[in-house]
Amino acid sequence: MAPIIFAPHVQTDTLLRVFGQEFHVHSIILKIHSHFFATFMDSGDKVAGTSTNPKFKYEWVSEVDEDGKDWSLVCAVTTSGEARVTKEVLSIDKRRC
Repeated sequence: MAPIIFAPHVQTDTLLRVFGQEFHVHSIILKIHSHFFATFMDSGDKVAGTSTNPKFKYEWVSEVDEDGKDWSLVCAVTTSGEARVTKEVLSIDKRRC
């Protein structure tokens, strides 16, 4: 599936991967228009390098809850060269975006 690129004339710095679909967006727009991203994108407890892709400063991926009823966006974090997903999320169903 081809990525959806917002503002192709501006260098994007954020990769959102939602159920396999990639969105290339800019973090400042997300932070201005979304309480979720304004709160969590640069929170102090994140380790350096929040993207597994060197083209992007940030990377967020969708994660389905264990019960399969809800899903969230979680930060994909690179530590020691290995990709992992943090559990620090706001659930989408809280409508805080």
